[in-house]
Amino acid sequence: MALKTMIFIDGSWIFHNKAEIVNAFHDPDFKINYQNIPQLVSKYLASVSEKEIDIVRTCFFGSIPINKPGFDAGPQVAFYDYLRKECHFETEIYEIDFKNQQGLSPQEKCVDIALSTSMLHYASLPSAIDVAVLLAGDFDYMPALRRVRAMGKRTLLAALRRLGNIYPTSQKLINSTDLFDFPHLFLEEHLDEIRLVKEKRYRKCLSCGVEELTDWGGPTFYCSECRDKHRETSEF
Repeated sequence: MALKTMIFIDGSWIFHNKAEIVNAFHDPDFKINYQNIPQLVSKYLASVSEKEIDIVRTCFFGSIPINKPGFDAGPQVAFYDYLRKECHFETEIYEIDFKNQQGLSPQEKCVDIALSTSMLHYASLPSAIDVAVLLAGDFDYMPALRRVRAMGKRTLLAALRRLGNIYPTSQKLINSTDLFDFPHLFLEEHLDEIRLVKEKRYRKCLSCGVEELTDWGGPTFYCSECRDKHRETSEF
């Protein structure tokens, strides 16, 4: 029987380590193909568990600044739309209020709490999952992981071991002997598998019919003008 698996992604952790990932690949244009993450996890977990894997759901937790002077939320909103519509991720996005104050750096609190409570929720549901995969690097997740395993679920860590002289993942998390049931999946060893390869071509806008040069590879395409109009009339 296939192992029912859910992936829980700390999007803020990925964002804060973006520069290190780019440096590790020695390519300033390196971007992650999020659609490939479930496939990578499935392939790796199948190899270490010797079982079939059923990726039940991929959950992404992130944040977005509001009331931040000079900040354009458009690209970030488009990215979260892409995760929902094209990658079919479940997303939980939390606002960080900068209170229109220049230089203010408010602390982000919701993402790790939301991820932990979601993982515990699914682990508590009968027959919902067999394996919880944490894609993150903060040791704050240690209590939640212990509770998940106490419920009889197995866990896998997907993280970054070392990028140059940077250690993006807590050594407490990596070296723990009572939190995980499988060898860690280190993303830096699979960068080719999660690299986003983009080729520019002309595509016709589904709304107005105008053709525009783009590297967008999703099944639906709207020109930049139609996307801007949509953002002006929609709330995040």
